[in-house]
Amino acid sequence: MVGLATTSFHREGNNYSRNGYYFYLYNGTLNSSIGDDDKEYYNQNANQDGSIIGVHYDESFGTITFYLNGKNLGIAYTNVTGDLYPAFDFYGTGACIELVPFH
Repeated sequence: MVGLATTSFHREGNNYSRNGYYFYLYNGTLNSSIGDDDKEYYNQNANQDGSIIGVHYDESFGTITFYLNGKNLGIAYTNVTGDLYPAFDFYGTGACIELVPFH
C-alpha cells in the first residue's frame, strides 16, 4: 500500500486502517483511518514490476489523488486536513520499493 500518514505512524504494525490514507496496489482499493476499507478506486492490479505510483495531497482543497505511470486516477480522498507524510504499508514478504525524485 502506498499513501500518506501522520507522525503517529506505527512502525511495527498495520497502518492502513488506523493512520492515514492508502492505495492498495494489489487490488486497486482504498483503505484509510476514516473507514474507507476496501473502497473501490482503480479496477486493476497496479502492483506490476516497474510501475510508478504517485500521490498528490492538495492541502488547499483537502484532496488526495493517486497516479499510476503518470495517469491521474482521480480524487481518492476529500476533506483531508493536517500534516501528512509519505508512507508505505506492506502485506506479506518479498516486496520492495524504490523512491525516485519527481521531475
